[in-house]
Amino acid sequence: MIEIKPIDIGSFKTWLNVKEAQPADAAILQSKYGLTQDVMDYAMDIDEPSNYDYDKK
Repeated sequence: MIEIKPIDIGSFKTWLNVKEAQPADAAILQSKYGLTQDVMDYAMDIDEPSNYDYDKK
């Protein structure tokens, strides 16, 4: 079962902490949070390491 924990990180941004997601759960994330299929494919790729990118201003 999918576990989703939205975390407000300010400036109208939300980090989604998603655990135990299955490919079928993509529809929930896409409709409720507006994630694209490209983002879903990347996030669910077990060969992609987790990372955090940001731009210094």
